[in-house]
Amino acid sequence: MQKTIFFILLSVVFTSFKTTAAENFHQQKEYNLKDFGAIGDGKTDDAKSIQKTIDICNAAGGGRIVIPSGFTFLSGPFNLKSNIEFQVEVNAKILANPDEKVYVKSAFRENKGEGTIWIGGENLENVTICGGGIIDGNGTSFMGKELADSYELKPFNITDPRPHLLTIVGGKNIRIKDLTIKNSAYWTVHLIGCNDVAIDNLTLLNSLKVRNSDGIDLDHSKNVRINNCYIESG
Repeated sequence: MQKTIFFILLSVVFTSFKTTAAENFHQQKEYNLKDFGAIGDGKTDDAKSIQKTIDICNAAGGGRIVIPSGFTFLSGPFNLKSNIEFQVEVNAKILANPDEKVYVKSAFRENKGEGTIWIGGENLENVTICGGGIIDGNGTSFMGKELADSYELKPFNITDPRPHLLTIVGGKNIRIKDLTIKNSAYWTVHLIGCNDVAIDNLTLLNSLKVRNSDGIDLDHSKNVRINNCYIESG
């Protein structure tokens, strides 16, 4: 009995230490997008500034990236990295650039015609996306003519230009919480080969007329917990 109690206590301590260590990465330092060249006028593509902020934060060992309140940051594709808290503050928005030409990475390794990636990341750990703000996929900008019950797809030769909103491959200790994600042009949250993921208090709002605007797609992932979410998707 004593050995069992000791083992349980040790497990609790280890789990607590692991959680605290991950949180410490997020609490080390704040990196505000505006301090790294982002404009936030909703017209200028801030993808380079966003990526620069992520890269610097990651290289420094981690921290909190602040997408400040009161601004709309238009952005093409960018990649998340380990040990960051990506905090989209209340009344802040990240808006996908409607220019199809900036999206070049396939959302799938095998089926390369099935869309591209907007916000991506591979082999990540200790990443939190949160903050109470909005991540807007600008979905209808990538669609064709609006019909009574759907949008037509724009013609394409090889790759459907519609970007998947968030694609994480090989992620560990991923948290997505207290956030609104909306208007995806294709799949919204796609987790591939991820372990230890918590999605909580997420409001996901897609147009019901946009085809294949899946809410959350779990692909070869394990230990995923989804709580307190509201999802509308077509």
